[in-house]
Amino acid sequence: MGWLKEIFSPYRSSEKGNGGKRRSIAQIATNRLTPSDWRTLTPLEQLLTSNYVIRERARDLEKTNDFAERFLAEFEGNVPGPNGFTFQSCVRELQQQPDKKWKWVDDTVANNKIEEAVREFSLAQNYTVTGQFTRAEAETLIARMWARDGEVFVRKVPMADAKFGMKLQILEAERCDEMLNTVNKENGNIIKMGVEIDKWRRPVAYWFRKESTSSELWGAILYAGGHDRIEAQYIDHLFYQKYPNQTRGISLLVQSMVRMKRLSDYENAVLINAEISAKKMGFFSDKLPEDPQEMLVGTKQTETDAQGNEYETGDQVMKVEAGSFEDIGAKEFHQFAPDFPTAQHKDFFTTTAKTFSAGLIAPYSSLTNDLGEATYSSERSGKMTINEMWKLRQMRFVNRFSMPSFSTFLQFGILAGAVNLPMSKIEKFNKPFFIGRRWGLIDPLKDVMADALRVEYGFTTRTQILAENGYDIEEINAELAKEQQDAEAAGIKLKFNLEVPQAAALDEQEEEKKPADGAAKKKEREEDELITLALELLMKKRRNGHTHEKATV
Repeated sequence: MGWLKEIFSPYRSSEKGNGGKRRSIAQIATNRLTPSDWRTLTPLEQLLTSNYVIRERARDLEKTNDFAERFLAEFEGNVPGPNGFTFQSCVRELQQQPDKKWKWVDDTVANNKIEEAVREFSLAQNYTVTGQFTRAEAETLIARMWARDGEVFVRKVPMADAKFGMKLQILEAERCDEMLNTVNKENGNIIKMGVEIDKWRRPVAYWFRKESTSSELWGAILYAGGHDRIEAQYIDHLFYQKYPNQTRGISLLVQSMVRMKRLSDYENAVLINAEISAKKMGFFSDKLPEDPQEMLVGTKQTETDAQGNEYETGDQVMKVEAGSFEDIGAKEFHQFAPDFPTAQHKDFFTTTAKTFSAGLIAPYSSLTNDLGEATYSSERSGKMTINEMWKLRQMRFVNRFSMPSFSTFLQFGILAGAVNLPMSKIEKFNKPFFIGRRWGLIDPLKDVMADALRVEYGFTTRTQILAENGYDIEEINAELAKEQQDAEAAGIKLKFNLEVPQAAALDEQEEEKKPADGAAKKKEREEDELITLALELLMKKRRNGHTHEKATV
């Protein structure tokens, strides 16, 4: 059985030098070195005991903390973006070709009808029950609520007087009763934190508190009692699910909120300290008394006995307040000029800000507007990484809100007659595609040439590249065709330049204006020259008709 001992040996310490006692692995050890506040709870226990407090603290940070507000603004600007998600209908149908073969082609008629209906539904008067938000504005608000509160509920409300038969209602997280944990006696389903789930843990209904007049008038979380049970098909619940059986979301600020709060308090203290230091303040004191006890300044501590009489305990209490000084005499002046902020202030601030930036999965330079350490390579690498994270969040947004809400809109829109399509083919028409916002390139020339090379060799398509950058190829083609038509009518000849700019020469001119960075810059310049040479050979062969030959260097 020696092999078993070898397998499990990493989890056991050698008995030699330890008095014969065995030690557990460090991750589960409980000793004097273990943090006293390190609690181990299940995900459900954590949500039940702390989710409300975390949500309210996140809302307080939104109002009082610069970094929290900057992160939420970044979340709004990068998940839905300034124009919201671009909608594209991708309905296709089998069509017989002249050669008697069947081929999948775009159903242009259906796509145009659906896209026009979505554009009209996206108007403020048609989109939400309050009539205050367009689709882009509602997506921005929903994104902020998701990041700040950890979750957001959107109710799809059937309305007979609505043009498309329904509108959306955005609901705060606390409306769904997270303290409701019981069993539905009618069907035996479990209600966990206000979410009713079946035996497969699939949400089937949501239990919302009935709102009272007082809560609407005064803003307090007061409810008249009782609940409204709303079936899951009418609720879109957007939250970041980290566990299979998780039913409620937790704020995206949770990992970093303590550091952000402490850094904010530290900065306030630094500002007060700097202000005091700048004012060259001080105080006066009497000569040193014979009795040292008389040097204590402040009020004496008092307590109350059983009869309600106050008596002095003999303890001296000094009240200390930022920017205030105790009056300890009027004879001898002592200057008070604290040497603060110190030289370590910047390092402390930078280290703390980088730590909570990592917890927020957001770039430090963007959250703090500190570009002092940024270089082209670091910014490009960091931007590429964070952009992929924004795409991941966009994917969750689309899957949990945009797609389900579109399906309901299409169903009610057809029933209401606002979308002139047959209900019998709704599955065919339910083919939405949402394109999230994309970001500008750090070095557009190189990236565009790389995209041209990928298309040239068949590694990708124009459709894919345009979609990656947040554009619809049909709209681009339509605009290009219109430009061409207008130019021909005006007697203007449009020419698309296929020549590859001398990128390496341009880079060399730019680099001459900057200080030399050593071997790293030289290597990067050589790589750019190699890429440019390959592109030039490719374009040369393309002009000569050899588009399928590989360019070699």
